[in-house]
Amino acid sequence: MAKKGEISDFEEQKKNKPTFRSLIDQLSDGELRKTGIDFLEYLSTLRNKPTWYATNSYSVSYKGQRVCLIRIDIDYTGEDRHLYNYGNDRFLVHLRAPDMQMFAEFISELPENKKQRYLDRIIKCSGCSRCRPGVSVTVKGISFNNVCNRGIKAYRNPNSEQLEEIKKFIEFRRQDITNGRAL
Repeated sequence: MAKKGEISDFEEQKKNKPTFRSLIDQLSDGELRKTGIDFLEYLSTLRNKPTWYATNSYSVSYKGQRVCLIRIDIDYTGEDRHLYNYGNDRFLVHLRAPDMQMFAEFISELPENKKQRYLDRIIKCSGCSRCRPGVSVTVKGISFNNVCNRGIKAYRNPNSEQLEEIKKFIEFRRQDITNGRAL
C-alpha cells in the first residue's frame, strides 16, 4: 500500500499498463514461468490478448465477454507486501463457468481418474449476485446442483497438466459465447 504522497502500484500500472509477459518474466520460479509463457502462447494462437485489468491482473475476453482473469503476484517482501497478496499463489487463473450441459457431456467421456479433477473445480452458488440460486443439471448421470453461474475454482500456480485443463475450460467458454449461451 502506498504511503501518503507516493504513487501506488495500481496508479503506476494504470498509467503504464505493463504487459502480461513483462510480469511473467518477473516470476522467479522456472516451472511457473514456463507455464505462464505457455499459457500466453496458447492465448496468442486463439488471438486472445490479456489486457490489463487491475494491479498484476489481466482479463481475457472473447467477442466482448470475459473468458478468464489472470493474476500474477510478484513476491513482495517486508512492509511493501500487499494486502491482496495470495501468499504462495503467484500465478492464478480464474475461469468463467462453461455451459454445464456441454461441460457434463465432456466429463462423461473422461476416464474416472480424470473426472474428479474437473468436478473439483466447480463452485457452489453462494447467492452473491442476481444470478442466484445457480444452476442444476443432470447429463449422462452426472448431476450438478446449485452451481455458481459466475465461475469455477481458480487454478493456483498451475502446472503443465493443469494448463491443459485450463485450455479445455477456455474452449468451453468460447463455445458458449459463440453459441450465445454465455452469461
